[in-house]
Amino acid sequence: MTSRKDLSEWISKVDHETLEELFEQVEDLDLLLCILKELSCDLADPGDVYIWEEQITQVLDVFVQDMVEHVRGTSTAPMPADGEQLISPKERILRITAINQIIEEIFVKHLLKHLLRNLDGESIGDKIWDLLPKPTTTNPEPPKQVLKKVWPWPIIEVPGGSGNGKGFGVGDWEEISPLKMFGYTVGKTNGWPANKRKEFLSDFMIYDLPVEVEKTYGEKYGVPNSAERLKAVANLLSSLIVAAKRKDSSAMRYAIQDWTDDFNFLKVQFYEGQGLKFYPWPPTEPK
Repeated sequence: MTSRKDLSEWISKVDHETLEELFEQVEDLDLLLCILKELSCDLADPGDVYIWEEQITQVLDVFVQDMVEHVRGTSTAPMPADGEQLISPKERILRITAINQIIEEIFVKHLLKHLLRNLDGESIGDKIWDLLPKPTTTNPEPPKQVLKKVWPWPIIEVPGGSGNGKGFGVGDWEEISPLKMFGYTVGKTNGWPANKRKEFLSDFMIYDLPVEVEKTYGEKYGVPNSAERLKAVANLLSSLIVAAKRKDSSAMRYAIQDWTDDFNFLKVQFYEGQGLKFYPWPPTEPK
């Protein structure tokens, strides 16, 4: 393998006209860099380096392409070994974007280190670099493989109404709510214990809901861990509490207590704890 030093020594003996022709024909990165270095050495004015703008761009393009082709999963990469997986097109783009960002940062940093020096000859590029804004990307780190969690609760009830509950009282709640679809139950007789209800409500907040929920209720319950979803669940529980109190507070006291405990759990855990704020927080007392 020929070293870059050997290449430089050989190229220094070649006339510039030949080097210019050679530059247009080769694709080897080391050779391109050595030719460009030799061509730029005899410039009378450093500003004349702009005449080599096209060639500099070509060198950078070759370098970037060479880097990209070594990123696993690109179109020119070999097929994966048994047990490995091809990366997705989205991840491929993110990796290439990350490479470009690194190149930009290194390029600018080295320019500063070589061009900006104080009177003692000490580079001040690093100090200025720390003050400069850095390039930003939507995903600065290489993407990680994320396993999508499977919704853990089976569908127990199948919605069949319009979504306007008429079981008791008047309120903004569904006859079969998305909570009831998965068996969520309160009260003394068949109610879930508190720990199971809190576990379910936490899952309901943070998981992608099954497609049946969106088919039945549209986009009302929003995306996971959003203020929109918290608002929908809080409004549902609030309406159930208010409707039950209007009908018979004494007969439904256990259900009301469970709903209220869950309602307060959501407020502490998500509204206050995770800052999923919306206004106003729904009431639990009839007007």
